[in-house]
Amino acid sequence: MRWLIGLLLVLAVVAVAADQVVAAEVEQRAEARLAERLGTETDVELHGWPVGLRVLLGQVPRLTAHAEDVRVEGGVRIARLDAELTEVSFDRSAARLPRAATAEFTAVLTEQALRDALGAPEQLVSLSLRDGIAVLDVAGLQVEADVVARDGAVVVEPRDALSALLGAGGLRVDLSDQPGAPAAREVEVQEGRLVVRGVLEGLVGPEGAGGE
Repeated sequence: MRWLIGLLLVLAVVAVAADQVVAAEVEQRAEARLAERLGTETDVELHGWPVGLRVLLGQVPRLTAHAEDVRVEGGVRIARLDAELTEVSFDRSAARLPRAATAEFTAVLTEQALRDALGAPEQLVSLSLRDGIAVLDVAGLQVEADVVARDGAVVVEPRDALSALLGAGGLRVDLSDQPGAPAAREVEVQEGRLVVRGVLEGLVGPEGAGGE
C-alpha cells in the first residue's frame, strides 16, 4: 500500500510540474507578443488551476497583464497599463491576441502625456491636471475643464464657452485603433495624472477581432 501511495504522490508532483511548465510557456509567449505590440516589457499571468490543463483545453478563467511606459501608435505614452480578461480563449502559440468574455483595462497618463496626446499647440493651449478638474491656458486665459469619457474617447470639455472660440473646444484622445480596440468608459482626474478605465472591445466575444 505504501508503494501505491508513493506512486500517486510522484504522479501528482509530475502533473503539477507539467501544468506549471505549460502555463509558463504560454505566459512567456503572450508576454513576447504583447511586448512586440506595446513596445515595452509586459507581465502576463494566467489564473485558474490547473492552468496548463485549461490552456490545453483552450480556455482559462482569468488573465492579467501589466506594462509600464507604453508607447502606442500616434505617439500616446501610457505610464502604466493594467488589463484583466475573463473566460479567455487563445491558441498556445499566442500568435493572436486572445478573445474573452470580458476585457477591462486601466491606463494611467501623466499630465505631459495627455498634453501630447491632445495634439494642441502648447503656444496656444496648455493643460494641467488638478484633483477633479483640468485647467486649460488658452492664449493666456485660464479656463477650468472637465475630462470625461464619451463614445469611447477621452474628451476635455472647457466649462467656459468662450474657450471654444479660441480653439480649445473638442479636445479628445481616441485609442480605438490600438491593439484590442480600447474604449474609455470612466475617467478620474488626479493631481498631475489621468486614470482611464474602459473595455478592450476588440477582444470581447467569440467574434472579437483578437488582434493580428
